[in-house]
Amino acid sequence: MQKKLLLQDNGNIQEVKEISILNDSQLKMILGSLSWKILTILSKKEMYPLEIARQLGMHEQKIYYHIRKLAKAGAIAVVREEKKKGATAKYYKTISPAFGIEFPQGYKPIQNICTLSINEPLQKFFKEFINNGVFDGKIV
Repeated sequence: MQKKLLLQDNGNIQEVKEISILNDSQLKMILGSLSWKILTILSKKEMYPLEIARQLGMHEQKIYYHIRKLAKAGAIAVVREEKKKGATAKYYKTISPAFGIEFPQGYKPIQNICTLSINEPLQKFFKEFINNGVFDGKIV
């Protein structure tokens, strides 16, 4: 299983947490295959539920049920509305290109400088020292 670090920057202190990256088959077991299919479709382009139902060859009400669950969870959101045949079609899209499940606790404070919170001119200045392996007279 692939591992990555999740950075939390509280202004004064930076902490990291190791996270495991799940593949789609692992996430399908957690989410359920229909919710996973809907998320995958909406990650590619915005659509309204009837379009999704037609694409998947499923009943529209079943799609609406899963759309409401995903919207309530905050995974998808309405990005625009459009009048269609006397009704309002709500177009949904995922709110992020990636999602993670985070459990409480487990962050570890770090001492290293993280250039994510530093503005670009300052990053360019420090980059020369970091790339050469020397920072503040110490070998990094």
